[in-house]
Amino acid sequence: MARRGYRPGSVSIHRNYTVDEVSRAVGVSKITVRRWIADGLPVIKDQKPMLILGSELVAFFKRSKPKKQTCATHECFCFSCRCPRPPAFGAFEYRPMGKSGGNLQALCETCTTVMHKRVSHAALEGLKAEFTVTIMQADEHIGES
Repeated sequence: MARRGYRPGSVSIHRNYTVDEVSRAVGVSKITVRRWIADGLPVIKDQKPMLILGSELVAFFKRSKPKKQTCATHECFCFSCRCPRPPAFGAFEYRPMGKSGGNLQALCETCTTVMHKRVSHAALEGLKAEFTVTIMQADEHIGES
């Protein structure tokens, strides 16, 4: 089965499911459901086939959902490190993108990957007080070239 992400919203909390029914309802393979059972998904093993309560399945999805990470004003999200990081050398590049704000570009302090972040002009003024911010010329629009 192709991996396209699973659909936890298709599970009813008032129903019991077999491993096969969970795999079809959520859109994953049976092996994935068995791995969830090994990772702590509660099942009823008293009878054959073993049953999974819909309410337990929904609770398992909520527990295993990754926490949303937010960046502070002085941080950008590094996709290599998978967490918010401050810029290397305390330096940002800013490219204005419109009347309300623009894009920050910086290197990750840990792995030197290029990071990006959208900021408003008000947040940019706060960053200028603590960091070196180089303001770059805005890119030309297609109609202006």
